[in-house]
Amino acid sequence: MAGALALLVVSLGIGLALPSADYTVSDATEGRTFVKQLDEGADITDKTLKVTVEEVGSSSVMGVGLGAPGGFSIALPNSQATRRIKVGDEVTVTCFQARQFFGLWIVTGRLARQ
Repeated sequence: MAGALALLVVSLGIGLALPSADYTVSDATEGRTFVKQLDEGADITDKTLKVTVEEVGSSSVMGVGLGAPGGFSIALPNSQATRRIKVGDEVTVTCFQARQFFGLWIVTGRLARQ
C-alpha cells in the first residue's frame, strides 16, 4: 500500500513538472480550430504546439516539413531529432511564427525540449 501511495505521489509530481502545450492538434477538428485562430490573428510566437504528425517531407538543407491535421504545415530546422520524426509521432514545437503561403499556413519553429 505504501509503495502504491509513493508511486502516486511521484506520478503527480512528474505530471505537474511537465508543462502543457499552449495549443494541441491531434485531429482535423483541432487543426481547423488552430487554423481559425491563425486566421483571426493569433500570435503564436514563443508558444508551444503539440501536434500529431500526418505527413513528413524529405529533409533538406532548408529543413524538415511536417503535415499537421486540419491543413497546415510545420517547418523545422534539419537535425538528427527532426529527421527521426515519423507519421503518427506526437511532437511539441516552440513556434517562431506563422505565415500564409498561397493560402496554406506554415508554422516555423524548433522542437521543444521534451
